[in-house]
Amino acid sequence: MKKIGILLVTGLLSGCAALDWFELPQEHEENQRSMAVQAQGSIVQASQPSNPMPVSENRSVYQGIRMHKPLADYAAQMVIAMLDQGPELTGKPVAVASFVDFDQQLNTPSMLGNQFAEASITMLRKYGVNVQDLQVSPVIETQGAGNFAFVRVASKQQVDYVLAGTLVYAQQGVEIQGRIVQPASGMVIATSRVFIPYPVLKSQGLLPAR
Repeated sequence: MKKIGILLVTGLLSGCAALDWFELPQEHEENQRSMAVQAQGSIVQASQPSNPMPVSENRSVYQGIRMHKPLADYAAQMVIAMLDQGPELTGKPVAVASFVDFDQQLNTPSMLGNQFAEASITMLRKYGVNVQDLQVSPVIETQGAGNFAFVRVASKQQVDYVLAGTLVYAQQGVEIQGRIVQPASGMVIATSRVFIPYPVLKSQGLLPAR
């Protein structure tokens, strides 16, 4: 009897061990599946920045990179586009008028419009166009503070071609529309436009007071 009891106990223990052995692959598979899910989650988290930058900050960084673009670069962009349309301007005298606000009168000047006109004179001459300066006085005025060759007086001058333009104040910046026309006939020889964001104008002290 004692031997039979020992054999029964041994058989039960062997049966439990066998059951555990048969259940082990299932548990092992579940553990492997859990580890795979955790590993995948770790890969996704590693692929994302720890402190993602908001979209607005990304935009501000981009604007900061473009903030210091000189006004002359915009004038050059306009002049090059115009010369591609009107190659016959090479060697012809072109006068440059002030760029004015696009309003009812079309004669409202501004610091931005005047400086853009000055930059356009430089770029026209750089690309081989003869420029007729409307601000040069026939005589040089000498004073104690210096010698002056420029003057702004009310006068009417006849020119063959004139570069003029308007400023349109949009929500994000100023759109400058320029054109070269032949005053005698009113014929438009070339046109172009550029858009200057307000951060660029602000960095150069040309932000309009509006």
